Amino acid sequence: MSGFENQVTGSMGTKIYACPTLPTANTLTAWEALDNSSAFKRVRGVTDGGAFGGTYELGSEAQLEDGVMMKWKGVQNAGSASLAVLVLGGDEGQAVLKAAAKSYTPISFKYEFTNGNIVYFAALVMGWDTQVGGANDAVKAAPTLELVDLAVELEA
Repeated sequence: MSGFENQVTGSMGTKIYACPTLPTANTLTAWEALDNSSAFKRVRGVTDGGAFGGTYELGSEAQLEDGVMMKWKGVQNAGSASLAVLVLGGDEGQAVLKAAAKSYTPISFKYEFTNGNIVYFAALVMGWDTQVGGANDAVKAAPTLELVDLAVELEA
């Protein structure tokens, strides 16, 4: 045993919610107010919640006189996430995602982890691609999220 077993948060049990309304600001207080409004709808059938988080772009220039590449941290990209979702008819959360895929307006997301932590973010839903696999596979959708601001985390 490595000793980290009690510190690891497993993905199983994570719940993902979507809401067509945005908070008044990208602050924890504003996100909690939106959350308390019961506007979030649970997205059921999620098999992969994707990876998201802010990543810095690399800035660089090479000087002609010595050919040495100078590098620095550039702008921060809030990130993106590619989800995998079992297509479930009548699911309210999936309906929010499908509608957002046809819109140019970002929507709100809430990831609720089993350790009690919550992550909120606003993202554009860039599509709702249907994935048809083999005879033993379920039909899935692959919505891609593009975060429009940095995620806000509430630690338990």
